[in-house]
Amino acid sequence: MRLRTLCLFALVLPVCAVEARAQGEVTFNNQVVRIFQQHCQTCHRPGNIAPFSLVTYQDAQIHALQIRSAVITGEMPPWKPVNAHGVFEGERSLTEPEIQTISAWVGAGAPEGNPNDLPEPIRFPETWSAGTPDMVIQPASSFPLLAGADDIYRCFPNIGLVCSRI
Repeated sequence: MRLRTLCLFALVLPVCAVEARAQGEVTFNNQVVRIFQQHCQTCHRPGNIAPFSLVTYQDAQIHALQIRSAVITGEMPPWKPVNAHGVFEGERSLTEPEIQTISAWVGAGAPEGNPNDLPEPIRFPETWSAGTPDMVIQPASSFPLLAGADDIYRCFPNIGLVCSRI
């Protein structure tokens, strides 16, 4: 009986070890892209406000170290209210397990993973997210932004608008 148990254990252990390794490996296609879809791609996609996209593996892999640093320090995703002031609808923050998942992915060399694990991409509307604005105004010429500068507020006089008091 004991020999049979040992033999069964010897056969099952390698299978369990392989399964544990497969489940424990964090990859872009299996875990990380889902976090990015939920918390990051609203801004980190082509043509949006973020400086780079996090839609594809190729987009994210080249920024892996930067991403890990930003999520560990809480710089990303940006969320100005502090926790002591309550819970807000639509909070944009990562859970500790999500931060650990991204960190583990980067620590493992940012593996892509099995292409079959990749979820369907999110389809974002091609319209204004807050409704169509009454007017879109473009400056007559571009202006430089200094790297590392704080927020810059710029007035654009002479845009041809008539302002009236209501």
